Amino acid sequence: MDLSVHTLFFSPTGGTRKAASLFAHSLSSHVEEHSLEQPVTGFSSDDFVVVALPVFTGRLPAYAREKLKAINGGGAKTVAMTVYGNRDFEDALLELQDLLIEQNFRPVAAIAAVAQHSMMSSLAAHRPDEQDGAQLAEFAQKVAEKLVSCDCCNSPCVPGNRPYREPEPTPVIPATNENCVQCGLCAARCPVGAIDPADPSHINPTLCILCMRCAGICPTKAKDLPSPVRENISAFLSQFQANRRPNQLFL
Repeated sequence: MDLSVHTLFFSPTGGTRKAASLFAHSLSSHVEEHSLEQPVTGFSSDDFVVVALPVFTGRLPAYAREKLKAINGGGAKTVAMTVYGNRDFEDALLELQDLLIEQNFRPVAAIAAVAQHSMMSSLAAHRPDEQDGAQLAEFAQKVAEKLVSCDCCNSPCVPGNRPYREPEPTPVIPATNENCVQCGLCAARCPVGAIDPADPSHINPTLCILCMRCAGICPTKAKDLPSPVRENISAFLSQFQANRRPNQLFL
């Protein structure tokens, strides 16, 4: 087997990219990375692509979904990976696999991986970690064996519902505190251009997808959820802290 291994991802706060990379590098020492935030021309049947997207309230982010719909898989074999923050991935993995098939990819395996939650860093903190890496590496070898054993591999059976759950609207936007030094980093890195470069405290609520990148990359910690919202979200998510959810693997 001589496949060209790629990762294709949308990773606002880094966890999705890391999970995809851990898996892909278990298959090959040379992996070509592609962010959906940059132009991607497409793939061919000689390629093996790990397509990794985060889970937003049980669904794929609409931004990432639209970007992926512009890419032709060219018959490339692929692993569908959704990454969630230890709560639940709900319909997102099924949605991703369905979309990949529509875009002429050939899913041979699927993964629901866990990474540190973007809104509550203490939930699944520092994941994916060494234990996750070992689990993903072991699964990568099983995927490699499947690829060797069959020319036309069947898509895995993954959990989820059709129709998918209704997407939830973005209820709030990040707030900016007095620590802001107007460096403009958040505006430059916002995937949807929701932050005004001339005044980074102004965020367009129509465009914002609440990916939390701005909060994660701010050098002065000037961006965060409004305090009442953070308290409510933390209270809700705290129920998921006690149990370490495993990565769910589908072959």
